[in-house]
Amino acid sequence: MKHLLAFGLMALLAFVFISCGGGGENGGDTPGPQPTPEQQQTERLAGTSNKTWRATSITLNGAPAQNYNTDNFRLTFTSNRNYNTVAGDPVWRSSGAWAFHQDNINRIIFDNDQ
Repeated sequence: MKHLLAFGLMALLAFVFISCGGGGENGGDTPGPQPTPEQQQTERLAGTSNKTWRATSITLNGAPAQNYNTDNFRLTFTSNRNYNTVAGDPVWRSSGAWAFHQDNINRIIFDNDQ
């Protein structure tokens, strides 16, 4: 009976140690790689795949845009650096590509020129 109890305790301890994996990458103690600021900003804009934004106001060259209906306007960013718009004309094309302006993750360039 003592051997059965000892075996049961050893099995229980082994199970406890096996199930206590580390919190890092691949169950180890080392944390996984952290996303870069650019990757973090891309996820804020596009989520993990795409994210649609609505405008509350639109300015063009520093002044309120004329004849622009913010209720209809939609801008969808994708995580692979494309975009789509609804009612974006004349400022945005209906679709295209976007990128961060040089090293500034708070500035976006549309279609390499806007």
